[in-house]
Amino acid sequence: MTCSLDFTGAIKIPASTPGLSSSAGKEVPLQFAVNPRQFDRVVSTDCPYTVASAAAFTRLPLSDEMTTVEFVALAVLLSGTAEILIGDKPTILGAGGTFPTGFAGGETYTFELQTYNPTTGEFDTDFTVATTFTVGAQTAQAVANEINAAVMVAGAAACGLVTVDATSGQLVLIGSIPGCKQRLEITTVNATIGFVGTPAKALGSGDPLVINGNFISELVAVAGSKLWIKGSASLNILLAGT
Repeated sequence: MTCSLDFTGAIKIPASTPGLSSSAGKEVPLQFAVNPRQFDRVVSTDCPYTVASAAAFTRLPLSDEMTTVEFVALAVLLSGTAEILIGDKPTILGAGGTFPTGFAGGETYTFELQTYNPTTGEFDTDFTVATTFTVGAQTAQAVANEINAAVMVAGAAACGLVTVDATSGQLVLIGSIPGCKQRLEITTVNATIGFVGTPAKALGSGDPLVINGNFISELVAVAGSKLWIKGSASLNILLAGT
């Protein structure tokens, strides 16, 4: 079952606009390439959504209801401003992990959390998290717990943590912030837990955009993309996709 959205309208340029003799009095149409457009899913806020996180991006719960976001319409109310990002944190999903592991103790695994340095054009290492497993690291959850404990020991409380994928039962390494400025890199692989270095690196996705008013965009469908927001504002939000 699909949902139909009809997006029509125009931006009007007054005839008296100075410096725009070739465009004055024209209208710029706003519509889908195919109008109305069909989406598998359309969700929207029932009342204005309040953003009160100026320091860090928080994921909009509304986008968790969707697999892929293909259309976004936002309206910032009153005098607020908000910064949005459509994308996700860097993520590495393990593959072929064997649980119970059969670890005797002493097995290792290491990864780095890196941030893009615009001056050098390279990624700098913020944290190195090295795990030496105990004999108790047999189940996927026990392995995740020991890696996450190593994260804390490394002083990287803001670093991404390891979880267990509910569908595959494999481990998932997730970064701490969304966007393309953060990268995860596996530096010591461990095939038993499913981290064999394929991929050895994972980059987050999305670039932030500051909005102060209306924002409407059709997007290239990227599975797993979520809508992240920070700032101080109230917004009306509509999302469409799958």
